[in-house]
Amino acid sequence: MGLSSPSKKLESPSSSRDKYVDTRSLAEKGVNLIALLIAFPILAFSYPLSLLTRGTLHGVWNFSKEIRPPITQIWADFMTSNVMNVRFKIVSQKQLYRDGKCVYLCNHRAWADFFIDMSLCEGRSFTLSRMLVMYVFPVFMVPAVFVGAVFPFRRDKGGGHEELNNSIDKHWSRFEQYFPGFLCYPEGTRNIKPHSLPLKRGMLRYAHSRKLPVQIIICAGKEKVLSQKRFAAERNHVLPVAYSSVIHSDSYPVFEDFAEAIRHSWADEWANAYNHENKMEKLKDFKPSERTIRYERWVDFFTTGTVVSFFVFCALVANVLQIIFPKIIELGHA
Repeated sequence: MGLSSPSKKLESPSSSRDKYVDTRSLAEKGVNLIALLIAFPILAFSYPLSLLTRGTLHGVWNFSKEIRPPITQIWADFMTSNVMNVRFKIVSQKQLYRDGKCVYLCNHRAWADFFIDMSLCEGRSFTLSRMLVMYVFPVFMVPAVFVGAVFPFRRDKGGGHEELNNSIDKHWSRFEQYFPGFLCYPEGTRNIKPHSLPLKRGMLRYAHSRKLPVQIIICAGKEKVLSQKRFAAERNHVLPVAYSSVIHSDSYPVFEDFAEAIRHSWADEWANAYNHENKMEKLKDFKPSERTIRYERWVDFFTTGTVVSFFVFCALVANVLQIIFPKIIELGHA
């Protein structure tokens, strides 16, 4: 059984700004739940799977070349395009900012954010993630942390914001050649309501204090692709994407003026994306550009080790199943 495709019936907008309305039938919910159970192990093992499939086709294993596609973009596009078959429509005149360091602010909807937003950022950004996620998806989170794609943090850890900011500075400085961008979610939690949550100020203060440019990226409908809140996974969705103009924090000496500019731009791009969610016929198709980076040798060693470890894990699981199944059958006949 494959992952489910979106039903012909479109979800109507909520009549309330404060409540998410799920219009799926019970049968649709059942199919979506089964699809989620299929998608979950694919996501859990997506990092080595992406290297073996899309990575092979795009030259990740061509160690004789220093310049190759980044493994983070390979992973993100593998999940977005190959597994979930997501396509995009562009609703804004602007596109991704690529002229140096940048903080990208994205709307936070579902598990699908992990790979969709990384794809929309062309694999050029690292992101914050709670330490808890490493325990849920260790097979792809541990490698992602090691190569710098994820900066893990503990939400309940004591200490001031400046300590976290300094840690982010060190991480960014170490991995800047791979990740000139920093992707974060200013709503602070996954939100599937028809409106945005109030933006938290922590990462806004970080961007302002470091005089970093900020770009807002809103993608509507990500929760339809892979969502633990909807207990659903669906393939073949077309999602509208809006990129804002770049907001240069060094143009705002006063933080409150900067934060207000962010809020206004966030509201504009949110409306821009979500107003087109069910009327995309006239919008242009959009595909994030593929980029290349210069690999260091340690990345090749780690990539190889990751795939070898994956095969060892699969062999161990197969061996355990080979031992357990005969005993289960024997008990059934007892």
